[in-house]
Amino acid sequence: MKDCFSCPQPSDAPMVDDCPVVHLSDSAEDIDKLCALLYGVYHLNSESVDTSYLAMMMRIGRKYEIASLTSTALNYMQHLFPSTLQEWDNRQGEVSRLSDNQDNAFIFDIINLAYESHVPSILPAAFLSLWRNYTIESILSGIQRRKDGQPLVTILGPQAMHDCLRGRMTFLPDFLHRVAGHLEKPGEYGYPFREYQIPDYGCEDICSKIFPDLLVLLLELAKNESFQFHQGIDEIWTDSEEPCKPPLCTECKYQLDSAFDNGRNEAWEGLPILLQLDQTFKVS
Repeated sequence: MKDCFSCPQPSDAPMVDDCPVVHLSDSAEDIDKLCALLYGVYHLNSESVDTSYLAMMMRIGRKYEIASLTSTALNYMQHLFPSTLQEWDNRQGEVSRLSDNQDNAFIFDIINLAYESHVPSILPAAFLSLWRNYTIESILSGIQRRKDGQPLVTILGPQAMHDCLRGRMTFLPDFLHRVAGHLEKPGEYGYPFREYQIPDYGCEDICSKIFPDLLVLLLELAKNESFQFHQGIDEIWTDSEEPCKPPLCTECKYQLDSAFDNGRNEAWEGLPILLQLDQTFKVS
């Protein structure tokens, strides 16, 4: 910013207290927020961060090469929307709390900011958080909120909406397909002669009775308007309206948990491809 005031000025240029007047193309709101941040009026608080400050930090930081602003905003967004599934699981309580504190539009704001600022790395985690918290209807209609006392609807930008809906419609079927694939027994016969690793030939008959119910429960996830991307099959049983089932035998439970975990991790790793972010952001 110092360079702005050191540029040569005409002899008749207006002055204030012997300092040159510099005209900026930035919005008054961005400059106001920048000053509030620089002079300590506003502190970036991880418990209640204002996304308008993050947007200002990305715009002003890049324009005036203020690396500390850009890196702070990026670090914060990458903290909430990380690149690993375990970290994503750990952040969901924090993301939900921030969303509740900001008229439920926090994730919408972050996704729009990622497109505006060209930060595709946070988008797989951000979209998954969006799908976890909002139905398709809510995503399409946007979030009603107020700004300066006036009603406002926050909605995803056109490209963000396109990528969001494409990913939302393909992600859950892809996840379920991967889980089912890990449950299948390897053999010479394919569809429709599939065999599954549950029930195991050595286990009790109860597993053969429970397994079809488990498959139906997994398939019903695809019908839900929103989904939790559960961390394990036990969470699905807990959240379902089905009565508590007797446990599978140890071997079958291990096979099921392993298939679910592997399918879940593979689906996470494949999410950027489903979103086609390389095409949207022209990443080679």
